[in-house]
Amino acid sequence: MVLDGLPVVPDESKDKLAKYIQKKLATAGTIKDDGFFMPTNAETGKTEGYAFVEYQTAEQALNAVKTIHGTPIDKRHTYNVNKLADIEKYGREGRVNEEYNAPEIEDYKEKEHLRSWLGDYEGRDQFVMFAGDNVGIYWNQRNEEPENIVDRAHWTESFVQFSPIGSYMASM
Repeated sequence: MVLDGLPVVPDESKDKLAKYIQKKLATAGTIKDDGFFMPTNAETGKTEGYAFVEYQTAEQALNAVKTIHGTPIDKRHTYNVNKLADIEKYGREGRVNEEYNAPEIEDYKEKEHLRSWLGDYEGRDQFVMFAGDNVGIYWNQRNEEPENIVDRAHWTESFVQFSPIGSYMASM
């Protein structure tokens, strides 16, 4: 498996970092002898920020991916644990085009609003009022008196209410 997101440290601190990382990796399973490799950049003398790890069994490697991936190392670094097969699957080896091609954007086509019958062309709100035995449905517009649409006696016995999205009215 590949362990990414590691701190980049000088060669003097590499052994200390390797021991710290291997201690965390040991919680998921047993690493093979010589199963941990953290490369160093020859020019800078610092680690590359990733390591290769080989567990004794595939189940232990899967356990490491499940349990260690995404856990923080410190404030700025987080373990990114990937199976080597995933790196090959999503890697750049001929699978990703290096040249950017802008996506084609289709012209905007206005579609029919499926709930247009709920909206009022004058921008008014509708409300219902239940008082005594009368039920009234009104249009309401700012700075104007409410306009009565329906005023009906004995429409309901207990309550009347619009649905949460206003598409129908219920009464009991």
